[in-house]
Amino acid sequence: MDSILSEVRQLIVKHKQKEAANELLALLKDGDTKILEQAKELIEMPVIHAGKTSKPKKKRSIPAFLDMLEQKHQPLLSFLSIHQQAKNAFAAQAWSKAKQLYAKALKLHKNTYQVQRKSLQNHIGWSKNGIQMQEHLTIGNQLYKQGKWQAAKESYELAAKIHRKAFPYPRKKILASIKLCETAQQFEAHIGKARHELTQENWAAAVAAYTEARQIYQKGFLPDVSTIDYEIHLCEEAIKASNRRDTNGVIGYIRSNPALGLLSLGMLLISLIGGVYLIDYHKLSTPANSTQTANQRYLSEFPKDSANIANILAAADLEETAEIQSEVKEKTKKTTPSRPAVDKVAVIPFCENDPTLRTLTANLYMDAIRSLGQSKHKEMIPFSRNEVKAVIRGLKISDTQACSRTNLNRIGRKLKATQLLVGSMEMLEQNEINLTYKLYDLYNGQMKVVIELKANNVQGLRNELKAEILGLFKQN
Repeated sequence: MDSILSEVRQLIVKHKQKEAANELLALLKDGDTKILEQAKELIEMPVIHAGKTSKPKKKRSIPAFLDMLEQKHQPLLSFLSIHQQAKNAFAAQAWSKAKQLYAKALKLHKNTYQVQRKSLQNHIGWSKNGIQMQEHLTIGNQLYKQGKWQAAKESYELAAKIHRKAFPYPRKKILASIKLCETAQQFEAHIGKARHELTQENWAAAVAAYTEARQIYQKGFLPDVSTIDYEIHLCEEAIKASNRRDTNGVIGYIRSNPALGLLSLGMLLISLIGGVYLIDYHKLSTPANSTQTANQRYLSEFPKDSANIANILAAADLEETAEIQSEVKEKTKKTTPSRPAVDKVAVIPFCENDPTLRTLTANLYMDAIRSLGQSKHKEMIPFSRNEVKAVIRGLKISDTQACSRTNLNRIGRKLKATQLLVGSMEMLEQNEINLTYKLYDLYNGQMKVVIELKANNVQGLRNELKAEILGLFKQN
C-alpha cells in the first residue's frame, strides 16, 4: 500500500493535484466509508447529507491527509493494499495467487468497508473455479496439439461449464476451441474417406472428399494444404489416364476379342442374307433353267467366306496382341529405372508432434546422421543433414509431416535416394523410452524395422544407436 501512497505523493510533487486527488479516491473507494467521505471533502467535492449539499468547513492538505492515514489507519491501508493485489492477480488470471490474497483480505475486512464480504467470498470461489478451468484448458491444448480432437473437445467443454462471467478470459474463446475440435474431426473424416477412395481407385470420389477437407482446413491440421493439393493432383492425373484408357479400351477390347469380332461380322452377314432373299423374292418369275440365282451363289459361298474371315480376324488379333505386349514391355523398360549399384541413404527427421519428444529426439537425429557418415561402406552414400533439410523446406512440408508415405516418396524422388531411415520414439511406462528405426526402400516400396532400442535415458539410446547404424550398413 505504501507504493500507492508514494504514487499520490509523487503526483503532488509534480504539481498534478487533480491526478493526485483521483488516485487517492480510487485508492479509498473500497475502504472505510468515513475515510472516503473525508477524502472527498479534502478535495472540495460536494458531500450529500440527508439531501443537502455541504462544503468542507476546514481545508486540510492532501500530504497531511496521507500522513494521517499512515499514522492512524494502518489496518485499513493493509486491507486496501492486499485487496488491490488480489484484484490485479484475478485480472491476470493468476488464480492461485488471487485465491490466497482474497482469503487474506477477507480476514482483514471490517463491516464499515465499502467492499462487501460477500464479494470477497465470491472471488475466492471464482478463483477456485479459475484454477479448475485453467487445468482443463491446459489439458485440452495439449490434446489438441497431439491431434486427439475428441478428448481435447471434452476438456474444453468442461472448461466452458466452469467458466464464470466475472472471468477476464472470454467464454467465446473456449467455445471457439470446441468448434475448432469439431472442425478437425470433420477434416480428419474427409481425409480418411479420401484416402480410402484413393486406395479403391475411386479417383473422382477421392477428389471430392479431399476438396471438402481443404475447404475446412485450419492451421495445425495434418496433412497440410500442400500435401492435400499434391494428393488431389495425383487423383486428377489418374482420372485423365483412366479416361485415355477407356477411349482406347473399347476399340482395343473388341479388336482383342475374336468372339465379339465374329459376332459383329455375323450380324452384318445376316443383314446381307436378308437383303439377298428379298432380291430373290422379286425375281421369282425368272426361268427355271437360268443360271444360279444370287441367293444360291451367296449360300454356296458363305461358309467358305465366313471361315476365311474368322481366320483373318484371328490372325489380326494375334498380331495386334503381340504388338501391344511388345509396346508395354518396351515402355516398362523405359519408365522403370534400374536400381543403382550404390545405395544413397538419407535420415529423415523425427516426426513427433509432442514438444517433449521432439526435444529428446534432436540429438538422436544428429547421432544417426553422423553414424551413417562414419560407416564408410563402399556401396552406400549418405546424404547430409543440410541436403535433407533443404529438400523438406523446398517441398514446403514440416518435419512432423515428413514421415507419411506420400511425403517420403516426394523427399526420396527429390534427393534421388534409394533408401530412407525413418525414426520414431515412444514413452513407455516407468519412464522407459522406445526408439525404432525403419528402412524404407524407394525401389520396391518395402518398409521394415531394422533398429529397435529401449532405455531409461536418452544417453543410453545414443550410445546404442551409433553402434546399430554402423553395424546395419556394414552388414549391407
